[in-house]
Amino acid sequence: ALPFRSLALFPKTDCVCRCEEGGSRQVSTQQLFEQTRALSLGLSALGLQPGDRVALVSESRPEWVITDLAVLTAGAVTVPVYPTLSAPQLWFILAECGARIAIVANAAQVAKINDVTAGVGDLRTVIVMDGEAESGPFRVITMADVIASGEQALAADSAAADRYRDAAAAVRPESLATIVYTSGTTGDPKGVMLTHGNIIASVIATQGWIDLSPTDRLLSFLPLSHVFERVVLFRCLLDGVSVYFAETMTSVARDLQRVKPTVM
Repeated sequence: ALPFRSLALFPKTDCVCRCEEGGSRQVSTQQLFEQTRALSLGLSALGLQPGDRVALVSESRPEWVITDLAVLTAGAVTVPVYPTLSAPQLWFILAECGARIAIVANAAQVAKINDVTAGVGDLRTVIVMDGEAESGPFRVITMADVIASGEQALAADSAAADRYRDAAAAVRPESLATIVYTSGTTGDPKGVMLTHGNIIASVIATQGWIDLSPTDRLLSFLPLSHVFERVVLFRCLLDGVSVYFAETMTSVARDLQRVKPTVM
């Protein structure tokens, strides 16, 4: 329900943003909703089904949020993966969770996936956020192309928007939302299965002791692959807080001065 709620209640130009060298790249609430819907419909056109696992391999950025919401509103399962993992570590998670689609930041992450292919039978498609990448054992397409296919579906089929809304409404609190992997410091990483109800219970619990409003700006610098920052993100979306992602951990001081957040 979060994309629909944000669109209805919190129209703003800086819904989710990323700090960059020359300033900040802003995504409005309207853009967030439209890109989320188009990506979700595009993923469904690729064969994504409710319950399917989608690996998300990227640093924190607006496209991370769009991807996560697109997967969740399709009834599928987001599997966040730290982009700093090595190719064997990445492949362990892809194989263990049975990911059918991997959505990655750039060609460097695609190269990791193409580097190790033995023993993994579920992965079919790799989607790259920035630029293009060469296909290997898997089909590689751009995120822009998947969004474009969803936009075409919306333009050609008057029922497409209703299908998207119905698919999102069909997701239940007990539906699996995400599998978050432990760091692996005590052996192989272990996937923690969290439902929509698990996450939203944590989000709502924070409302009793952290007061946030649509006039707030939050500077986010912890990785969204970590479940703590993911709950922070969902809480911000719930209350209409503008989220600015620091460019890197080393740019936090610079980004703090630029964004002037009310919350960290």
